[in-house]
Amino acid sequence: MPSNPNPTELRKWNRKIDTLCAIIEDYFAFASQYTSESNNISQVKVRLEELNEFSEKFEEYQAELEMLDDKKDADWINVRRSFRNRLCDVKAALLKIIDDHVIHPDNVSSPSMSSARSQQHSNTFNSMRYPPCALPTFSGDWQQWSSFIDTFNSMFHNEHSNLPLVQRFHYLRSCLAGQASDVIKSISTTAEHFQYASDLLVNRYENKSAIIQSHIRSLLETPEVVSPSCSELQKLHHHVTSNINALKSLQQPVDQWDAWLVTLLCSKMDSATVGEWYLQYKSKDLPSDVAVEQFLANRITAYEAGDMNCLSNEPRKMSTKGSNNKTFEKRALFVKSKEKGLGKCPLCTEHHKLYACSKFNNMSTNDRRNFVMKSRLCFNCLNFGHQVSSCYFPPCPRCGEKHNSKLHEEQSNTSNQDTSIANDVDRPEPHATAMYTEISAQEAENLNVILATAIVNVCDTFGRMHSCRAVLDSGSQLNFITNSCAKRLNLSTALHTLNIVGVSAMASTAKKLQDTIMTSRFGDFKTTIKFYSLQTIVSALPSQVLIRDNLKMPHNIHNQLADPNFHSPGPIDVLLGADIFFDVLYGEKFPLSNLACLHRTKLGWIVTGKISTLSTSHTLPNLFIHNQSALSFFTSKTNQRILEEFKAEEHFQSTFRRHCSERFIVKLPMAQDPKVLGDSLDMA
Repeated sequence: MPSNPNPTELRKWNRKIDTLCAIIEDYFAFASQYTSESNNISQVKVRLEELNEFSEKFEEYQAELEMLDDKKDADWINVRRSFRNRLCDVKAALLKIIDDHVIHPDNVSSPSMSSARSQQHSNTFNSMRYPPCALPTFSGDWQQWSSFIDTFNSMFHNEHSNLPLVQRFHYLRSCLAGQASDVIKSISTTAEHFQYASDLLVNRYENKSAIIQSHIRSLLETPEVVSPSCSELQKLHHHVTSNINALKSLQQPVDQWDAWLVTLLCSKMDSATVGEWYLQYKSKDLPSDVAVEQFLANRITAYEAGDMNCLSNEPRKMSTKGSNNKTFEKRALFVKSKEKGLGKCPLCTEHHKLYACSKFNNMSTNDRRNFVMKSRLCFNCLNFGHQVSSCYFPPCPRCGEKHNSKLHEEQSNTSNQDTSIANDVDRPEPHATAMYTEISAQEAENLNVILATAIVNVCDTFGRMHSCRAVLDSGSQLNFITNSCAKRLNLSTALHTLNIVGVSAMASTAKKLQDTIMTSRFGDFKTTIKFYSLQTIVSALPSQVLIRDNLKMPHNIHNQLADPNFHSPGPIDVLLGADIFFDVLYGEKFPLSNLACLHRTKLGWIVTGKISTLSTSHTLPNLFIHNQSALSFFTSKTNQRILEEFKAEEHFQSTFRRHCSERFIVKLPMAQDPKVLGDSLDMA
């Protein structure tokens, strides 16, 4: 069933069904009031023949209505059952008149018999009613007037309605709100004033010009889609199609408005969706707005399928001892995602970290150690779930050992007045996912490990494709792009950032960009990709010039390499993570040497393994030493910078204290001893 049924079509089929029901009620009234003096038996026979046609028409109309409306099956079954029962009652009453005419041709029915039969059938009908229909409402919106007045007239104000006028007036008042209610507010609710009140509303809101302008203004003010999602695209599609259908029902030449409707639609869609549209539409002729609407509907269906797939693969939650729970959503490397909220302290069960617990801070160092050991916490980060040997947080800044500064014991003078805050500001918190890895480079003389690179096409904001050099990394959960490349593609930044952690627990922040399209230079591979931007992803790859002549590469593969210059150092624009990496692999490989081979992918053939270098005397910075590997995700920090960070943290721990007003007080750091300033205070 359609997610956005056409209101005009719904009103059309509902009106036809209401008309059938009204005619059947008239036939029932005819049978109840039939007398041989005022009627003849031919009228009964004609109506009896038409009942069969009404049954077929009802099945046709009801089938069309069920295709448009998304009510539950049980509701439709009740509607059909009620109609069938009423139809049988009317048919039985007409047949009874014919039978009585055969037996008593001169006196078919007396008024008392008609009254009794009418009362009997009335009771039967009252016990089998249609499901209650909600009253239409109208608050003065021009766009809702046509739908409201048609629905109200079909329910209460038609030639087959037996409702008293005063009751219709009460229904009319209950349907109005806001400005529309003020139009008839001062009119007394009497039968004589109903038509006058109805005419006032019609004169006020039956304005075709104003209604048309209202729909066009609504189209021009269509809200833009910033980030593509199923709900956002559905809102756009529903907003546009509902206004267009309303204009069609008002006899406007919408079919001749393709030029500005297509321009309007494309200007309101996000850049990734616009790029996808232009990639699919190959013709240079002006497309129709129907084609763009159909494309948008298909894209919504694709997003819905993706959301359903995500819901069917919800992450499992694993609980550990204590009160902390961790959610392992996806296995990936080097990315740390934090969520708001703190777990309970294992000592006092309050909502704060253990290092911030006043009860824990007042304990002696030995008591702290005993508590941590008894609670089976990590000695390095004071968290659950792992041991010191598997903790990747930096060691104690005072002595360099693998323990928390709260558990540090001075060799000369042990003191329990340790008011330093724990060195786990950026440690994994409850309900957080944190993944790390270590890389050990096995260096061999004249050999260099090559990372898989490829030349891909990435779509910019205006739908144009640009060639970008990418490195494929199965150890990354996210896809990254350099700031310079993102600027070249004119990709806008979303209001979302992500903290990431790489080698040696060094942190950086990446900005999320709008979704875009990536295609292959070979075949028809195309995917929508989410990028996070960084200043630098990695230094030039490969780090040294490789000897390509020693590789036994087939001639038919030379022109199908994902990166024809894989052997020459060059800049990297894009890093493709695990979601893309495993999606492009075919599983076919071809050995080039004992240590290197070709892998077939949808991006072309990629080269991996170890390859001889041209020279060892002039080498570029080592990938692991400088943390500029494609797996580190961000630029390196010098040892001097790290040392300064440790000094700053140590200063904070040694001078930090908590005021009674719940404020934190810390002494300002000084690069040099203030004594070097001399008597500058007196001079000032």
